[in-house]
Amino acid sequence: MKKLTLISTLALSSLLFFAACGEQGTTENVTNINQIGMEVVSSVKDLPKCTKDNEGEQALVKGETSVRVCVDGKWFATVPKSDTVYVQGGVDTLVVAGDTVYLDGGDFSCTTKELMDKSGLKIICNGDSIGVVLNGAKGETGAKGDKGDAGEQGIQGKTGEQGIQGDKGDDGASCSIVGQTDSTVTIKCGEKSVVLNLGGKGGSDIVDTLELDSEKIAVSLDTLSGFSQKGPFLKGSTVYLYELSDGRTLKQTNGNFTSEITSDDGRYTFQSRDLVSQYALIVVDGKYRNEVTGKPTSTAIKLQAYTNMLMHKSANVNLLTHLEKNRVFYLVTQKNMTVRAAKKQAQAEIFSQFHIDTTGFKSESEDLDVFGKTDADAALLAISILLQGDSSETALSVLLTEISNDMEKDGKWDGENAAATKAKIADWAMVADSANKLATFSTNVTNWGLGDAPDFAKFVRDFWYKEYGIDSCTGKRDGEVIATKNEKSDYYNTKLRFICRDGAWKPANEFEKDTYGNKCTADSVGKVISGVVNSTNKYYCFASGWVSVMGWSWSIPKEVRLNPEIEYDTYKDPRDQKVYNIVTIAPKGSGYSRTWFAENLNYADSSKTSSLKGRSWCYNNVAKNCDVGGRMYTWAAAIDSVKLATDADNPQDCGYGKTCDLASASSATLVQGICPAGWHLPSKSEWEALFTAVGGQSKAGKILKSQTGWIINGNGTDAFGFAALPAGGRNYNGNFFYEGYDAFFWSSAEDGTSLAYVVYLYYNLENAPLNDHNKNNAFSVRCVKD
Repeated sequence: MKKLTLISTLALSSLLFFAACGEQGTTENVTNINQIGMEVVSSVKDLPKCTKDNEGEQALVKGETSVRVCVDGKWFATVPKSDTVYVQGGVDTLVVAGDTVYLDGGDFSCTTKELMDKSGLKIICNGDSIGVVLNGAKGETGAKGDKGDAGEQGIQGKTGEQGIQGDKGDDGASCSIVGQTDSTVTIKCGEKSVVLNLGGKGGSDIVDTLELDSEKIAVSLDTLSGFSQKGPFLKGSTVYLYELSDGRTLKQTNGNFTSEITSDDGRYTFQSRDLVSQYALIVVDGKYRNEVTGKPTSTAIKLQAYTNMLMHKSANVNLLTHLEKNRVFYLVTQKNMTVRAAKKQAQAEIFSQFHIDTTGFKSESEDLDVFGKTDADAALLAISILLQGDSSETALSVLLTEISNDMEKDGKWDGENAAATKAKIADWAMVADSANKLATFSTNVTNWGLGDAPDFAKFVRDFWYKEYGIDSCTGKRDGEVIATKNEKSDYYNTKLRFICRDGAWKPANEFEKDTYGNKCTADSVGKVISGVVNSTNKYYCFASGWVSVMGWSWSIPKEVRLNPEIEYDTYKDPRDQKVYNIVTIAPKGSGYSRTWFAENLNYADSSKTSSLKGRSWCYNNVAKNCDVGGRMYTWAAAIDSVKLATDADNPQDCGYGKTCDLASASSATLVQGICPAGWHLPSKSEWEALFTAVGGQSKAGKILKSQTGWIINGNGTDAFGFAALPAGGRNYNGNFFYEGYDAFFWSSAEDGTSLAYVVYLYYNLENAPLNDHNKNNAFSVRCVKD
């Protein structure tokens, strides 16, 4: 092949004209081209191997409108030089150090290097050859200028020997030539541009040169493989490879190829191909494994990916490559960005929509893998799971199209329905996270046997945290309770609250919401507060934290159950020095006024009161339970049957199997029973009088029950301070029952030899039945003042 040292504008135009002529055959074209010293070939596969020995040689591929130049082992396409240089964003500050030009303190560095055959200059940026300018005709020597001052020391490049070669790809600053004059060339790296002096002695040294287009390099592809992933696509899915003409227009050529996934791991392979450029569009169409359900889908979807086959011998197709496709096309064709820079920008923009910080992410989207080990891989899996949710395959496809189209021109997912859609996804993620389903999704992925799932959960959580406007749960916020601030959420303006615990937001339970802002420390043990959300709720401070007193617990002191609005008196039992809260019940206008114990009797001295021997117990035989619910007595113990039997005035041989003649005694006769002196066991008629005084027997249960401690909404109003507790009972077989649900109180009245009257207060009833019960059962005792 002959070298061409000068291609004039006229010659190039003629060349392109002949190359575009009809089917006169290769011979005629070769003849015409050879007149100006260039060879034409039928296709890129016919190009000779590009080596150091023929660097700088040129050829024309039939059907192409630009010349190919051999540089660095690759056949680059060329475009005519630009007469006007347009520098996007203005020319940045330059620092010159020797032959190297640095931009903005070392973001990238560019220099020139003469071709092997001295036919032109190779331009190198960050270690990559980005183009060539060929020498023009020899011009007149210009006048020698005065010697300039020495330049300042250049700023060191990022990495690499002498600051020339940086960490390839780390900063995403892909460089290309965007303009050229007779003595300068304009280079664009990422979004920044710099004008590089070609070093000639006069403007006429560089004329009619060609500009190398690094966005179109002929490739001879040995194989191209990768994984198609949503989850992995299934066996039988079809994969298409569409050849693209170049990296400036991303237009499809007629070079289209088809492959098929042959196993359920989603892997595809294309065999050797000769392509006109390094760029291709890969499309996969098929069913996939769903990360959320763990099962194969029943409907197919399509995912797409742009890839640079010089940089990727393996290219994965996934949700990220699919979502960035439209945006990349727009940035390349409308904003003149390089494909590499466009892909990096689009990737960052997509991650940003999911509140993912890409700092430290180095891989392009087609390098990511849902089974990978990096944070970027985990972020991909997180997005895949978030967008999948509980949606069908059809709904997912519609959503992907909506996002992709929305982001195409401005890189933002902010269309008319975007906020509502994000809120819906956040709601789904919150519910899944709260139900510990993220671990299930991870297990689903791992159980496919293709690799372990990366730590995607943190990205899922960050998404719903930020969409809810509650931000991260840090140590300083531990214990904080907060509601979603997202008005689009289904949970906005509801009772749902979240509490910061162990670095994560969890749905707060009722007492966490209701106790927020109140400290429960060692100094405040025993403190009782009203609820923040519901002031009728009450909470007790233990050393371990707040505990609701609305339900039953033997650990809650009996004093906590008293009505805080009632003024109680106290009484000390002289027999054992125990102190009881007492209350005088005197409803206005009722004419009733009696003083009652406001807690259950807890007297147990069987040495002084022999009736108690074997006839009284603490609930479940736990002594401390008596401190809360008092003791439980058989009827014989409650009436102090031994004392009755020895009463000189009216001896009564009472108890189970025997009938007392208490009813025959005068109405003034009171049964003291085991109550202290001056107090007595209430008779049946005294209970009935109490019910009438507080509003009637049909309401008495609700009115006499304590405001807290009753299970399943059984709490009462305790309007008069009686504070009946659901202490339960014990049957004659020795079984304890109904703690937290029911209260039972003896009367002094019996019903035959084996039964006596008991007041029942049930958790689900408002009335106060007064019925008979087995005398050998054990129940609570309330004393009433004589």
